[in-house]
Amino acid sequence: RQLSSVEMESFVDFMAAGALACAFYRFGEFNMRQPDSDAKAKDSYKLMAERAELLLEGSVREAVVSALKHAGRQGESWWSCCWGR
Repeated sequence: RQLSSVEMESFVDFMAAGALACAFYRFGEFNMRQPDSDAKAKDSYKLMAERAELLLEGSVREAVVSALKHAGRQGESWWSCCWGR
């Protein structure tokens, strides 16, 4: 199905929330539950936290919303702009 305008505009917020949830999990898992993890594992949460911040920047948000709207105009599902046909 096609996404509504509200869904398109808020899509990036959900992407950022997912990245932040992943960062939270990684921090807890490798810094608290497994304190003997190596430094790379302990710092792995930073990648997802940075992605969440990047997604919320204006230019990235605009690019994602633009891609979703383009897919909608082409009669494609929102999934096609992420994975192709």
